[in-house]
Amino acid sequence: MRRTSALIVLALAAASCGGGGASDNTSSTTTSATVTTTTTTPGQSTTTTVEPSDTTPPIITVWGSLVVYSVDGVVSLSGTLDEPGRVSIPGAAISEETEFDWTADFEREPGVHQVMVTAEDRAGNRSEVAVQLTVDPDLDVVFVYVTAFDGSTLTADYATFLTGEEATAAAREDGVIGADETVPNDFYIRNDNLTPRDLPVSDETPVVLQTCFVDGPCVRQTAVTLKQWAGLLAEQAPGGLPEGWQWYGGGALPYWLTLQDGAVVHVAEQYLP
Repeated sequence: MRRTSALIVLALAAASCGGGGASDNTSSTTTSATVTTTTTTPGQSTTTTVEPSDTTPPIITVWGSLVVYSVDGVVSLSGTLDEPGRVSIPGAAISEETEFDWTADFEREPGVHQVMVTAEDRAGNRSEVAVQLTVDPDLDVVFVYVTAFDGSTLTADYATFLTGEEATAAAREDGVIGADETVPNDFYIRNDNLTPRDLPVSDETPVVLQTCFVDGPCVRQTAVTLKQWAGLLAEQAPGGLPEGWQWYGGGALPYWLTLQDGAVVHVAEQYLP
């Protein structure tokens, strides 16, 4: 089995893409009513209405799953806010690509961690979302095509995902490209072991798919449940998906599987242009 030290990057797009998904990134919200005061003096009455200031915390969306696994503890999370603001994570370097979109890079030691993603808007309102991170050097991360899934057992066709010079060298060796050519899009998938393997899947395993939204972003990583994924693979229409949701891969894309003690605990679809 090929051991790949890979990071499965997580996020859920329900908050920013119009509707509830397989799970919610929730944050507390407070409200304030309009205040009206009346001042009366002899022969004169004055009424003053004061509108409330912004007291609504920003909504945080983490792209992918809120359950993350890492072999080496090097983690990257990305997401968006529903209003301009700043995101912070203890010990993380935050890159704010826009006033809404952010990426966080950090490291954690082996173990199970609760990573708190905190956001603060321009009015000082704050919200937070918890991400569960497991760092375990004994995890196996494998690249596969999924040929079947019955809800508890996954049938996987193992392959190898190569990039850069290694990809070009392998493609030349396999006769896919000429000696003076390079692979398009800087990747090559070698699939020379066609023996399928049946792998047990843990009940709470999150599945991260590459998705698009009719009136929103494309391509985004969106978490779905095992039941929803099974329905999609069977070309059904499972409930609970965000409005305007479209599956970018349509079941044809390969996956990264994270295995712990031989069982699949995380599934992440690989984006291919």
